[in-house]
Amino acid sequence: MGWADRLFRRKAEPTDADPAKKFSDVGVPELTHPSYARALMLDTGGDRTATVEVQPPGQAPYRAELRSGTTPGSLEGLVIRWHWPVVYDAQQPDVVYALEPPCGPDLPLISAELQAVRDARDLRTATLAEKYPPPPAAQLAVLMRPTASAVHPAWDAVCSRMGLMTTTEAQAVLDNIRADGNGWDRAQAHLYSWGPDVPDDLRMQFGKYISHLYYVAPQGRELDRQSFWTLGIAALMRDLKPSEVEPAVFERVMRPFTDACGPLPDSLL
Repeated sequence: MGWADRLFRRKAEPTDADPAKKFSDVGVPELTHPSYARALMLDTGGDRTATVEVQPPGQAPYRAELRSGTTPGSLEGLVIRWHWPVVYDAQQPDVVYALEPPCGPDLPLISAELQAVRDARDLRTATLAEKYPPPPAAQLAVLMRPTASAVHPAWDAVCSRMGLMTTTEAQAVLDNIRADGNGWDRAQAHLYSWGPDVPDDLRMQFGKYISHLYYVAPQGRELDRQSFWTLGIAALMRDLKPSEVEPAVFERVMRPFTDACGPLPDSLL
């Protein structure tokens, strides 16, 4: 059975010997309680396995083991010490499905094997996103209340939503910005005219949430990171100094993001 056949196979009842009980595997699963998280690639072991740290929003991180050997569940292209989005069933959290971005940096020429993994993972990611849409920032804000900062909880939620982005979503945000023509550019200039002062620790925090797109996603270096930084700045300013951010300017800046990724936390509205 080829990977394309397995990709759309519905998950069968696992047996004791079925590796799907313990590891991620290929296919588009039936998830009872679909949950999204970021995962940090820790290391690769023998027998085609890898250890990852799964970081669910608002919950304690835990370790899981990925199993390779099939496409798109292959470890090919996964980059150690980088984050990327994953989806899993909350009732079976040790079964983790890697989504599209961690495919390795683009090179002048990549192997046919890596391209096959990319293509297969793209298909699975698209199907999973259609069946189980990633949570919007509004939902993440609720999930993150136990761990969110009391000073800038909405910023935390927006950052976390960007940390779940695939390149397809990121490109949709940028397409929405371009579709708005000069209107978005004028709103961005108005936002920056207030001279937002962002502490270095928050700059680093934000950079980590979008680093998977720029550094390890296919064609990621073609994405305009500055636009995503502007979205984060708008959310942070609205959190910290709402009286200084005109609602119309804020709405215009954030609309490309909300159109692609869903509603914002109530505190930003």
